[in-house]
Amino acid sequence: MKSKRSRTFLKYFLLLVLAVQLPFAFEVMQSIRLRSYLDSLPRTEPAAVPFNDVKGLIHVHSGAGGHSLGTYPEIIGAGKRAGAKWILRTGHPREPFIFKRLYDPDLLMIYGWEEPREGGGRILRDENSRFVIFSEFDDRQVPDEADGIEIFNLAESAETHNNLYNWINWIYHHFTAEEMFFFQVWDLNRESLDTWDNLLNIRPITATAGNDAHQNLGLRLETAMGQKIFTIQVDPYEISMKSVSNHLLLPPGQTVSEENVLKALKDGSSYLAFDLISDPEGFAYYAENGNRIYPPGSTVPAGSNLRLVSPIPVHFRIIWAGQVFKELEGNEFTVPVTLEGPYRVEATLLNPPRALEGKPWIITNPVYVKPVP
Repeated sequence: MKSKRSRTFLKYFLLLVLAVQLPFAFEVMQSIRLRSYLDSLPRTEPAAVPFNDVKGLIHVHSGAGGHSLGTYPEIIGAGKRAGAKWILRTGHPREPFIFKRLYDPDLLMIYGWEEPREGGGRILRDENSRFVIFSEFDDRQVPDEADGIEIFNLAESAETHNNLYNWINWIYHHFTAEEMFFFQVWDLNRESLDTWDNLLNIRPITATAGNDAHQNLGLRLETAMGQKIFTIQVDPYEISMKSVSNHLLLPPGQTVSEENVLKALKDGSSYLAFDLISDPEGFAYYAENGNRIYPPGSTVPAGSNLRLVSPIPVHFRIIWAGQVFKELEGNEFTVPVTLEGPYRVEATLLNPPRALEGKPWIITNPVYVKPVP
């Protein structure tokens, strides 16, 4: 009798264990299906665009600023594997400064810092404050010194999903579809976009995406000599860097130098992309007037044409002065514009799966239209 009760208990215990696993198995299955869907997106040959599209990363931390053990070689290596050509590293100021700066011929490292701002929010800046970004602004007033605002922050997005369920969910994804876990913790705060649109009606200001990469969540076991025995990393640099990026549109032939990168950012000659959805190579947004072409961030006369080009069919939303100006579906369009104001673009997938509903693949900085004198 006792043996029979034991078998019954074991059977129900195993059924309970199986039932507990089902939600996480379902999440992984959904992620694998999403990856298959993204891999099957129809792509055309990248169009010849009149600019040099240079991918970069903003808001990266290392051991030089504390609360991370990440090194500059790890950052550079991960950045290269993510396809970046430049990184704006914004660590927390820390004394003494013990890290020797590294420079790489294939990836530009721009060293800056992050600092809390009196009254709330944070400021990201390069060493000489040539490009200043306001981060974690919520409903705080954006300071006049800000050249840009961080409309998406990967760490903040993940923090909103910081619960036991998602920690277990991450364990399942870690061994099956690690990169796809991004879509489990990805939220785009529309209030941030509203704040940006309101500012654009007052003055030009560049939108950026922050990787806020730390590589500081996980477990590391090593000897006293620093030899690694075991490491499991929740937020490796490479995954953070592959999730979202900032693309500069530089004139053909222009070098990827610190001066040119910071100028393009300040001018708003850029767009941000959620790269895990699809490689944005071949995407372009610019203005034409006569024989002249203008990247985002430019001011053009009324009567100019906006050019929208995508390597995959998308739903384009042209946002003018914070309002939807026009919606189009396809790969390539030319749109004449006469109304004064800022015109930016959001590109989303056509008929996306649930995980991508209402979430853009690309957000561009605006072209500014002015009346003809």
